[in-house]
Amino acid sequence: MSQPASQLLEQLRLPDDLLDLDNSQLSQLANEMRTRMIDTVAKTGGHLSSNLGVVELAISLHRAFQSGSDRIIWDVGHQAYAHKLVTGRTGDFDRLRQTDGLSGYPSRSESVHDLVENSHASTSISYALGMAKARLEGDESYVVAVIGDGALTGGMAYEALNHLAQEKPARVVIIINDNGRSYAPTVGGLARHLAALRVDRRYEGTKKALGKALRDIPIIGEAADEGARRVKESFKQLVQPSTFFDVLGLKYTGPIDGHNFEALEATFERAKGIDEPVVIHILTEKGHGYQPALDDDHERLHAVGPFDIPTGKQ
Repeated sequence: MSQPASQLLEQLRLPDDLLDLDNSQLSQLANEMRTRMIDTVAKTGGHLSSNLGVVELAISLHRAFQSGSDRIIWDVGHQAYAHKLVTGRTGDFDRLRQTDGLSGYPSRSESVHDLVENSHASTSISYALGMAKARLEGDESYVVAVIGDGALTGGMAYEALNHLAQEKPARVVIIINDNGRSYAPTVGGLARHLAALRVDRRYEGTKKALGKALRDIPIIGEAADEGARRVKESFKQLVQPSTFFDVLGLKYTGPIDGHNFEALEATFERAKGIDEPVVIHILTEKGHGYQPALDDDHERLHAVGPFDIPTGKQ
């Protein structure tokens, strides 16, 4: 039975509670979360627009992965407001950035769901790789790093990507939260299809089986396998040129609409079926759902002091 619209956010106690919501309730919850953020930040100040942009991403992440056993790392840390709301801190959210209240960043003293205390640190991929390498035998948990396009400019992120491409641990997902103009999205139906195909477990299984069959052919097997690989790569280049991640040898898919629950969750589920690291490129809109932020051409009300909600004026 559907809960009254005004009670969805208030009744969230654990991330697993999100699994009980249908599509219409997810949209309502996203609206409630944005309203709570705007109401709170209007009084306390804080980072507003980037958090408004990651609401659907945070909800979908916590539906696809099991925070607590799976490890979710936010970088930049000031984009973790939605994450806080869905991990049992709704009742304390009004005291955001206040003495003895909630931190404006992930805080290990607040919650077991906050693993790394950071801001624009560019460290999430390094942490993800370290956590993946430290898993004990038999540990089937996932490690997920959400890195903002601003944090991706740090040199440490590139070092970590290079190391990740070398080690290629399984069950590691890197999510690029792109809310600016750092990447030019590919367009068209075929490009979208290929983006989804590249993290489809059926595609991976077929590719491996075909490669093995070709290599088993006496004399010409290796050449045939290499020829097939080159044909595939050449065709792909016609519709979707290589990204930096492809060049490193990392699985890449995207861009994905960061405000579409169905697209996000389907992509996360496909990525979970790949036995090597996957980079998922998510497009989000800073200030999504709040017109005064969208009308601010300069910073989209990025970091603000107390402000007037109808106008956005501080």
